[in-house]
Amino acid sequence: MKKKRASLTDYKVFGEGKKQISIEDTSKPDGQQLRKGQFFVKFPSDLAQFLPNSSLSADQFLQEIGASKYNYAINRLEGKYEGNEHNPALYYRSNNFSLRVLHGSTNTKAIKLSELAEKDLEDENIRGEYQQKVYELMKPVLSVSLFPVNLRIVEDCLASGDTISGLLTLLKTKTKLDPQKVRIDLLVATTQGVRLLQEFAKSNAIELELNIGYLAYCLSENNYITYPANSKYHFVVGDMGDAAKSLGKSYDQIYPWNSFRQDTHGGRNKTATSPGNHFGSDKPTIVYLANGGYLMQAILKNRLGKQIANEIMLSGKRVWDEKRGYGVLIDLLPIDLLV
Repeated sequence: MKKKRASLTDYKVFGEGKKQISIEDTSKPDGQQLRKGQFFVKFPSDLAQFLPNSSLSADQFLQEIGASKYNYAINRLEGKYEGNEHNPALYYRSNNFSLRVLHGSTNTKAIKLSELAEKDLEDENIRGEYQQKVYELMKPVLSVSLFPVNLRIVEDCLASGDTISGLLTLLKTKTKLDPQKVRIDLLVATTQGVRLLQEFAKSNAIELELNIGYLAYCLSENNYITYPANSKYHFVVGDMGDAAKSLGKSYDQIYPWNSFRQDTHGGRNKTATSPGNHFGSDKPTIVYLANGGYLMQAILKNRLGKQIANEIMLSGKRVWDEKRGYGVLIDLLPIDLLV
């Protein structure tokens, strides 16, 4: 993977946020191409060229991020290592960038997650077991506390990294939020996505902290996490949006985070209960992306108890617009945050 610097000026934001814009997503079948949202953030053209069908091994990754002297960590990153907040598989910090990877890519929980992902996730018992493994992997990720930040993003999966870089562009240019110190917590992330965010942060003067459960190393032609046929890795996270559906209330005792679900994504609630958007300037802001974000939000609340941060649940979908090109369509951004 060649080193690329994704400058803020290479991203272009369409829309003003107070009314929706329409795009024609030519990657979808006929009849499903019309999409609407508040903003469309067009990615730099080179992202669509060098990310799909790419791979970046652990040793190459360490060299590219500037951590070549950490080669002793390759076995941990690739293997079955299961760490905690005090003993991660890798911790690296340089200037405005810090990275913590808690577990090895082939740890037993991640392998079990892959096995469950290939089963029927509409079965609540299977989905509950899947979410349990997500919780176990995320627990030390969410427990890590390093530096004060003014924006935190909690996500299940970072594939190419382009969606989050587009989101940060939007928040920086169109909202009162000023993402200068950003923390991103992830279940699984590709090395390519981490590399992209490192360069994005560097070129946009963002102090970036990444906390990741484990790494993946390959992207498909559609920028989804995958693995080559001859690889020792087996990354199948499945449809994480479907896997994040809530469980019935009878599961609350077994899976306590389920009781924190306020959304209608799944079987627990018939109507959503919104806490309302009351953004205090003295509080950090946490951003989630639906649909996987509903599970991440519930797990974080279960870990922290009382929430003392502003919260935003956004919709962010990668699309290919006939007129504008490749980018992310973003919706549900509170109007009172617009500049």
